[in-house]
Amino acid sequence: MDSQIGEVDIFQQCKYIHEVELVNMKLQMRILETHIETKDRLLRNLEDIIDEQESRIANMEEFIQGEQHEFNA
Repeated sequence: MDSQIGEVDIFQQCKYIHEVELVNMKLQMRILETHIETKDRLLRNLEDIIDEQESRIANMEEFIQGEQHEFNA
């Protein structure tokens, strides 16, 4: 919340429209960068989940085919 107050102050300090547009563009860039970082984290988490599930499937297949004596879930 404090960062929003600071951002409002930045807009209030602008004297010309091009300054407002520049500040707005910088804020949009920050939002987009955060969005990309969040999506990157989500993708890495999904990749980890997929790897884990593939490993579990392989263990189940080995167990079903009798290559493994115990099932490791």
